[in-house]
Amino acid sequence: MNHSYLDTHIPTPKQQYATNCPYCHSTHIRLMGSQQVGMQSKPNVVAFSPLALANIGMQISKRIHISPMLGGLTGLVMGGLVFLFLNQQKPLNILQYQCEQCQEDFEIHHSL
Repeated sequence: MNHSYLDTHIPTPKQQYATNCPYCHSTHIRLMGSQQVGMQSKPNVVAFSPLALANIGMQISKRIHISPMLGGLTGLVMGGLVFLFLNQQKPLNILQYQCEQCQEDFEIHHSL
């Protein structure tokens, strides 16, 4: 695909994230592609589920002679907060560029 001078110098919405080449600082860059990456590196959500942490809270509270109901409730709340935090992680958008001056490739990562 041939790009004209105007194609590479009028920023598209995706190109607004990269304005200069990180190697030679040229503004003559070309968007080569983009990909969206989900947060696949999340820890096992089942291990931090509200039910699992409620059970752990009950077990701990029994050992330190506190009401299991209080420990279970504390674990349930903590599990809910962890679950909400893990679900708020946004996917990552990776924009791949090539500098037209030095011919170096580089990527810009940003959250959607």
